[in-house]
Amino acid sequence: MTNNQPEPSPNRRLWLIILTRTSIALGAILLVAILGGVLYAWNFLNSRLAPLIESELEQLLGRPVEVGEVERFSWNSLRFDSAAIPATPNDRDRVTAEAVEVQFNLWRLLTNRTLKLNVTLINPDVYLVQAKNGRWVDTEIQTQEGEGTDFIEIELETIRAENADLVLVPTPEPGRPTGAVAIAQADGIVRFEEQDELIRFEVSGQPTRGGKIAIDGNYLPSTEQIGLAIAGQYLVASDISRLIALPVNLQAGRVDGNLTVQLDPKREQPVVIGTASLNNLTAQIENIPQNFVNTQGKLLFQENQNIVFENVSTRYGTIPVRIEGAINTLKGYNLSGRVTGVSIKNVLNTLDVEFPFPTTGTVGANLRLQGAIERPILTGSVNTIQTATVDRVEFNNLSTRFRLVPEQLTFTNIRGTPAVGGLITGSGRIDLQEPTELVFNFEAQNVPGNAIAQQYDTFPAFTIGDVSGTATIAGTPDNIQTIARLQAPQGTYPGTA
Repeated sequence: MTNNQPEPSPNRRLWLIILTRTSIALGAILLVAILGGVLYAWNFLNSRLAPLIESELEQLLGRPVEVGEVERFSWNSLRFDSAAIPATPNDRDRVTAEAVEVQFNLWRLLTNRTLKLNVTLINPDVYLVQAKNGRWVDTEIQTQEGEGTDFIEIELETIRAENADLVLVPTPEPGRPTGAVAIAQADGIVRFEEQDELIRFEVSGQPTRGGKIAIDGNYLPSTEQIGLAIAGQYLVASDISRLIALPVNLQAGRVDGNLTVQLDPKREQPVVIGTASLNNLTAQIENIPQNFVNTQGKLLFQENQNIVFENVSTRYGTIPVRIEGAINTLKGYNLSGRVTGVSIKNVLNTLDVEFPFPTTGTVGANLRLQGAIERPILTGSVNTIQTATVDRVEFNNLSTRFRLVPEQLTFTNIRGTPAVGGLITGSGRIDLQEPTELVFNFEAQNVPGNAIAQQYDTFPAFTIGDVSGTATIAGTPDNIQTIARLQAPQGTYPGTA
């Protein structure tokens, strides 16, 4: 067969040779450049990344950071065998981790010399101590300045914690439960966005005393404002009081809640919005002697600093109460309560009051708790539901108004109708601080004298008639003195005593 294709001209053959040799040279140069870049990147990541990560985190946190030796290395990650943020003389917070995983994009490093890091702490132990100013993290996050070396810019995108053990140590305060709060199996992530002008974070875990908690938040370094979304399930109430300064000291029970919290250095109080459900809660209000126990119901947190009570039932000592109203964290208490039936004995035991004469019966009450957070005042009115007995005198009805402050219990508008007839009115006070003293003033109107005498197993042979007069009962519970001035104008022997 004859090949009729023309032979390439000498000029064309020359160009083919030149282009082929040039391509090979350019390819070789490109290959050498790529290999050189890869080798440089490999050497940089393998030997120089650890100190740069330390430097980047130290700049970000403003405190020393220690990163261990390279344990494992690949094209898009490497692993260090340990990491630590040790405590300092001015800050007891500390963090240790069993290992650190660092993820990066090697192609981005080769093409634009930018190394974006995603750091994961493996099985870290985190120990945070509350500062005297109330802050839990006193470290101020610094803006990243694009640290790097040899024209490589380092940027930290995320810090993640996996399977962390978190211990929170609150500053002890009078009236609040003491001790640390531990959270196990905690996972969290911090994201640095908008050139570090916005820091987002998420954390979830299981407190060791029970329950679950998840927190999403954001932090603006320029204004130090913090926004939080908190979801808690079956949390131990005392842990909440350990961590957060509340107007009510929670001592026992469980709480479920969903809250948003805004913290601003320019505001005196945080803005809290959301709901919390109370399950068998025990709580104490400052300067109120007894605890509120077996508390059930819901709290509504409003933007105006109000905490509204919704369908809340409780026991004050042994007194069952249904509560409504609100606590304003700035202005104080504005709560009302209703008692549908409780024995007078339980009331006296709860108030730790000892009357100079035995008193029995069942009463209901309407209560008001008002006043500043530091000095609440409990007032109310009390009525017997059925008959009551004071000493040996039976009453169809007894009622009074009262006022309770830490040092004194006062009674006004005491009004009693004896079953045998007549009317007794009065007022009094009981000092609750040692030495305990009491003073009561009574006025009797048209009380049948013979009927009252018979209740004391006395049967005079003469007519006493209706008795009116005044009496003062004063002294200590074990040393009572009575001064009386009585009139019996209708008796066999009318007169004044």
